[in-house]
Amino acid sequence: MATFEELVAEGSAVPVDGWDFSWFAGRATEERPSWGYARLMGERMATAGRALDLQTGGGEVLATMPRAPEVLVATEGWPANAALARERLAPLGGTVVDLGEDDPLPFPDGYALVPRPDQDGPHPMIRRNGAEVEARLRQCSLYDPDLDLAVRGPARDFAGYALFWPDRRTGVGLVEPMRVEDEHAGRGVAGALLRAGLDLLAGRGCSRLKVSHAVDNPAAGRLYHGAGFRTHQRDRVLVRPPVNLPRSQLFECYEGILEADRWFGPLFINLRLTAIDRPIEINHKKPLMQVQPLMRETYSEQHLRAFDVVDDLGELSERDWNAYRETVVKPNRDHYRPVGAYAAAVRKRGRVPGARGDAGIEGGELDLSKDRTS
Repeated sequence: MATFEELVAEGSAVPVDGWDFSWFAGRATEERPSWGYARLMGERMATAGRALDLQTGGGEVLATMPRAPEVLVATEGWPANAALARERLAPLGGTVVDLGEDDPLPFPDGYALVPRPDQDGPHPMIRRNGAEVEARLRQCSLYDPDLDLAVRGPARDFAGYALFWPDRRTGVGLVEPMRVEDEHAGRGVAGALLRAGLDLLAGRGCSRLKVSHAVDNPAAGRLYHGAGFRTHQRDRVLVRPPVNLPRSQLFECYEGILEADRWFGPLFINLRLTAIDRPIEINHKKPLMQVQPLMRETYSEQHLRAFDVVDDLGELSERDWNAYRETVVKPNRDHYRPVGAYAAAVRKRGRVPGARGDAGIEGGELDLSKDRTS
């Protein structure tokens, strides 16, 4: 009977390139799960256009797929396995990249990361933000040119860009804005750009990172979640200029809805300068913006599209005309009508089912509680 040392020496001498564990046949047993990873992976791959397999080993699992996507890339850090993976995936048109487990993913072939100090010519954002964009950026205290990143494509054009903002006082990093041009989308440019910027933010002491994206952009959500971001809560606020205050003739405040996955403050607003031939003063004693929390239902498609369009006024019913007279005509003829009477009537109908205010519109109920925990 072989000694323990002899068994160890025998096992150490057995090649396991490509995860070949046939030496264990008859020596070890295992129990298979009810589901099969290779089968599930093959089903998903059959409907994919592009796929990336990280640390593929010898490609033995990936090679079992019945139908490969148009673009198939795999990474592997062990040279012996990488050679086997290239051999196995070649019939599927796959590419294998030598990459260690902790190494950053490279940019796609023909693409290169270029910080602003290494760029020639105008700023990549000039096309959408105007000729003065770089001058305005350099006036921001948190702006760092080395974190103003762009990606050049195979034709030396800008394929994308992103700004990364480190706040060393709070340890919070912000990604805003980030864009990949349409003709370069779907090639891994966004993911590589994001990872490069996040590494730089971490190197500048940022322990918390914040991103946000439009709710109608699921691709951005997949990108950020794939980079490790998680949705903890969702804050929705309406940001707008203050109501009932005269507006400046020198600048305008953009109005919009902010929907953030995680709130950490501070809040900011975008300004559009309407005068560039004189000094512009922003008085800190005067309110610059107004913030109002919103329920998601208030701007959902269900309610924004809760109206009918008619081709002719003759199609309006008598009830429609009565509502028009009560809410538009009658209030404007009553010079002594209390200010805010219509809003008060609407709030009253919301509190009391079936209540009827002085606006003359029948009340109803709306359940706004379903999305309060999202």
